[in-house]
Amino acid sequence: DNVSVKEITQGSDFEFTRSTTGTRINEDGYIEDVPYNLATYSEDFSQWTKQGAGTGSVPVLTSGYISPDGTNNAYKVSFNKGTGTTTSDLSILSSNAWSAQSNTASFYIKADSPQKIVFRNSTNWVLVNVTTEWQRVSKTDTGNSLQLGLRDGYGIPNVPNTATVFLWGAQAVKGDQPKDYLPTTDRLNLPRLNYPVYGGCPSLLVEPQGT
Repeated sequence: DNVSVKEITQGSDFEFTRSTTGTRINEDGYIEDVPYNLATYSEDFSQWTKQGAGTGSVPVLTSGYISPDGTNNAYKVSFNKGTGTTTSDLSILSSNAWSAQSNTASFYIKADSPQKIVFRNSTNWVLVNVTTEWQRVSKTDTGNSLQLGLRDGYGIPNVPNTATVFLWGAQAVKGDQPKDYLPTTDRLNLPRLNYPVYGGCPSLLVEPQGT
């Protein structure tokens, strides 16, 4: 066979596109999906569903703000739910596989001044106190929607009428623990490093070429 070999260092780009997830054996000996982030648009919040009900308005998004990784890929999001039992939400659905088991949804958030928003990844909303520093918020549940916003009528007290926050790095993973953030705005250059079952150095898991 004719074989070509290329050294790949950490952070280097691979030149291929993966349209679906694949599996590998991780360093702990467990089978996991690669890429494991089930949220389709982890950094492009303009692709998320923007909705408002009653006197609430759809969230207003502006891109180009500095994210925790130092690049200008965070979004500024302004919510205005109006008055009464109304809503102003930003949400994204994951794959159907997300709803069949325990999953953990997470995202990074901060504000210019302390704010409050609500967050769910199924039917149970929780109130998040947003500080002026980037923080990662996570929630484990069995739902298939990662949703942020302002809304009344869900038994959450002290929900404000308006809030403006910065968002980056949304993620949903299988299991009850968050994992290191892995962007999935696209699925370019995401190799699968497969570990031996009994430990040792990983190898690149490849597949036969196809069309």
